[in-house]
Amino acid sequence: MLKEIRIISLGIIDDLTWDIDHGLNIISGETGSGKSLIIEALEILFFESPGDSVIRHGSEEARVEAYFNLDVCSPQGLLEFLEERKLHSGSNDIVITAHLKKNGRNIFRINSTPVPKKLLEHVGGLLLDIHGQTQHLSLYDRSTHLRLLDKFGCTAEIRDAYSQLYSQIQHLLHERARLQTANNDIAKRRDYLYFQMDELEKAGIKPGEDAEIEKELIKLTNIETVKRLSWDIYQSLRGDYTSEQSSAFDCLSQALGLFSRLAEIDPRLTAQFELLQETCDKTEELGYEVRRYVEELDGSPERIEELGNRLELIGRLKRKYGGSMDSLLLQQKSIRQELEDIGNIASNLDKLDNEIRELMFKMADLAQQLTSLRLNAARELEHKMEDELAGLNMPEVVFKVCIEHTEETGGLALSGKEYKFGKDGIDNVEFFASTNPGEPVMPIANIASTGEISRFTLALKNALAGADAVPTMIFDEIDIGVGGRSGEVIGRKLWSLGRHHQIICITHLPQIAAFADSHFKVCKTSRGNRNTSTIRALNDNERIEELAAMISPRQYSEKSLDVARELSLKASVWKKEQ
Repeated sequence: MLKEIRIISLGIIDDLTWDIDHGLNIISGETGSGKSLIIEALEILFFESPGDSVIRHGSEEARVEAYFNLDVCSPQGLLEFLEERKLHSGSNDIVITAHLKKNGRNIFRINSTPVPKKLLEHVGGLLLDIHGQTQHLSLYDRSTHLRLLDKFGCTAEIRDAYSQLYSQIQHLLHERARLQTANNDIAKRRDYLYFQMDELEKAGIKPGEDAEIEKELIKLTNIETVKRLSWDIYQSLRGDYTSEQSSAFDCLSQALGLFSRLAEIDPRLTAQFELLQETCDKTEELGYEVRRYVEELDGSPERIEELGNRLELIGRLKRKYGGSMDSLLLQQKSIRQELEDIGNIASNLDKLDNEIRELMFKMADLAQQLTSLRLNAARELEHKMEDELAGLNMPEVVFKVCIEHTEETGGLALSGKEYKFGKDGIDNVEFFASTNPGEPVMPIANIASTGEISRFTLALKNALAGADAVPTMIFDEIDIGVGGRSGEVIGRKLWSLGRHHQIICITHLPQIAAFADSHFKVCKTSRGNRNTSTIRALNDNERIEELAAMISPRQYSEKSLDVARELSLKASVWKKEQ
């Protein structure tokens, strides 16, 4: 339930705070006083993209704050939705804020946490149902009729199960179309992939091979330096008998002979002798390894050319397949996988066909259940609407819910026929009505006047009252096109709707306002040579005066006061009887 709304620097509103009650809340006031701006603030908070023009002249920013109480009547799933996103404060209160800035980024928050506007649209849809001065004309849009019927028939569980299967099937159909397209081009594509794979496999490129070749080429292009350094190292380590300079091995061998005699004299030096022996052996071995390295060096021009050609091949393939060794090897893997997939396309298509067929069979069963629920709900809604419309002085109006199905080859198979289907099933739903006896029923959009569509909307809201989980309903001048004689019955319906929901209604009709549980007046006052809107709750005497002013807008009289008292008394008596 909406507990309070505060509006700062929006339109002609400077700073307005409104505490809202349960039941039927009536807002009245002169034209242009800013009544609808209060509703517009809620639309900006949840549903609309505000422009700079909504910010009060002379201000750089505006602010809208709405305080809600999440009681036991709150929509199912709202708390879970908030908790999943860590937006629930832990209490039953939720604060939603819009901070609007001129030439800046608007900021929206839930319980002080910034959130995207898209998320607020979802939350707003769970908390509020706003029918603005033209929004209640949405009944003219047949696309809303299925949603309204489903709400009345409580089809959510079956519809959601159907929708999940529908989504799965759409995904599989998309995958099947992809595979079929690939299958259609399979011969040409396969030949091309085999050519690429043959080229890559013949090359036999290994990870890091290019870097190894580059290192070897550097070595081979400096072969004389490498040989000279290696030979000098060999001479220093092992040398040969023709060398004039003693090698490290010669020196170590001489020291080893001396150490042998020393160890014979003092056996405690045996370990050191053995260590020197090991060092001498390793020095000799290292010397021979260096010599073998020099002897095995192949610095021939043929080897250099061979490596250069190999490096050139790798470079060409790298450029062709992505620009690097990693991308080349990844492409090779991808080609191999695609060839494998192509080989499996036929079997995959068969597998997909079987899976789609099985899911379509399950979906057909759910679609049939959904249609059955809707047909039953349609008949029940027709009876309920008959009672509601009679209570709105439309006793001769006939209301019908038309459910049709379109046959389509390749559609959903039911009872030996195939039907066009979508995410909501196979049913096309539209509301029909006849407003005059003897006239055939026709689509509501074709026959209902503005005043009639307002009453149709209200009748539907009352019919859906038990199924509609939205806690707060807002009607901005639902009395458009409605005369005073129908105002009383609309007032009664709004009050009845207020037993299940919090109702906020802006009206100019005293016959409707008389049924208010709480009555608020919006006034335009002057502050510092500027006009601003204010709202205040009316006490019993003020309510009578406001009703009288609504009866005689220019100058209410004692007579209009008497009429106002009579309207108020009549409404009070009726409410007590309910």
